[in-house]
Amino acid sequence: MTTKTPLPIGCGRYDRLRAIEDGRVALDRYDLQINVMPLGQIPPAAFDRRELALAEVSTGGFLARLDRGDAGYVGIPAFVSLGFRHDCIYVRSDSRITKPQDLAGALIGVPEYFGTTGIWLRGMLQDDAGIDPKSVSWWVGPIEGAGGPIKPNHPPGVTCAYAKPGESMTDLLLRGELDAIFAHRLPQPFRDGRFRRLYSDLEATERAYYEASGCVPLLHMFVLRDDCRNADPALPGQVLDAFTRAKDIALQDLNETAVYATSLPSLTQAVERSRSLLGEDFWPYGMARNSKALATFARYCHEQGLTRRQFELDEMFPDF
Repeated sequence: MTTKTPLPIGCGRYDRLRAIEDGRVALDRYDLQINVMPLGQIPPAAFDRRELALAEVSTGGFLARLDRGDAGYVGIPAFVSLGFRHDCIYVRSDSRITKPQDLAGALIGVPEYFGTTGIWLRGMLQDDAGIDPKSVSWWVGPIEGAGGPIKPNHPPGVTCAYAKPGESMTDLLLRGELDAIFAHRLPQPFRDGRFRRLYSDLEATERAYYEASGCVPLLHMFVLRDDCRNADPALPGQVLDAFTRAKDIALQDLNETAVYATSLPSLTQAVERSRSLLGEDFWPYGMARNSKALATFARYCHEQGLTRRQFELDEMFPDF
């Protein structure tokens, strides 16, 4: 029996990886070993300790490492996390702010200045509503709960303050000290009616954005350790193929309507809306369907000061 080379993978738990985890999708010479990890623990395990052959990382975080020249990994265009982020902008329910243009000159709280969701939202607001990020005052801190000291990380020319220990962006918004927050997790005051989303009709907003831009924001991607790639130049393509097959199985499972495998009572309608907007493969991997979104995000990263120049796609994904 031939011994397979282990490829430890650090990632979150997703339906689109389940076929790899349970062995339905495999590689002939490699043992794909899924290690479900809190996302914050993956970068040190990969980039610092090099324990992972494959790692799920934020797209912005990977570009920042490329800019510093210390990545040690190459990109695999398997975007395990993507999604429209218009639902992540919150204001108080009694706020005067009713449209994106009202955020000009606003005070906005974010969990981190260079978070991938924040990069996308700032870029979208600039492109779609003319809101220059430098016209906004930014506050950085935990969205909810107590946080510790925060290391400043923002570009020159941007007005940015940092929360004191124990201070949250939700508290500041409730007190009227902020005009809005970017929150990729649902804040409690939204659940009890004290916050509302800036965009009230998300379906129409997302459709209009996609039809105008051709982009679905790419949030997380996979990277492959460079020594694995150097030892087997065919490995990046094989890995993408495996991830794609697993994702396709997950999408096919959504067609089962007798019983729902996903805990969403309106699953059929959600799937049909996604197909209507994005086509049959509404969670695309690879470069062909994602090149415009990648180029847009690379532009945002440069314009917002995360990278010193705009990276080309072949620098991010040299094997594709």
